[in-house]
Amino acid sequence: MGILMAIILLIAITATTSAWWSAAFVLLAIVALALGWLGRRRLWIEDHVITETHVALMRPDGLAVEIPLDRLIAVRRKGNAVRFTRDDGALLDFNRNPHSKAILRTISQIAPSAQCTTETIDLACDT
Repeated sequence: MGILMAIILLIAITATTSAWWSAAFVLLAIVALALGWLGRRRLWIEDHVITETHVALMRPDGLAVEIPLDRLIAVRRKGNAVRFTRDDGALLDFNRNPHSKAILRTISQIAPSAQCTTETIDLACDT
């Protein structure tokens, strides 16, 4: 959305003859790009919470899923994807997370019984 708005604002520069408006459109295009980037990272992807007792994921639709750390047996990571495995075999996949390395480090510290590895993950869907 931010990229599209920035392109529209840059095209609008061709319609103006004022240097002031041209500068304003360039500034607004930069702001649109920044807001689009921040919105993508903060508004349109799930958020995660890791506490001393559980791993919880909150989806944009408000649905929350938790795995207690004492039931967590494995955490696997590839790129920005993280897969949590519960002791009964249930999987919780979390994709497009820019902090996947930090999640793996944190889990290995607070849940040493969970196996933390970096490997290939075949996610069923792009959550």
